Amino acid sequence: MKMGSIRVVLGLAASLDLEVEQMDVKTAFLHGDL
Repeated sequence: MKMGSIRVVLGLAASLDLEVEQMDVKTAFLHGDL
């Protein structure tokens, strides 16, 4: 994932009132695979 994509996902999570902490864990995991 590109950094911009991660920002979009986090932005959507914030707008949908999702738990951003869970998203951070997922993005950290995906970013770790890079």
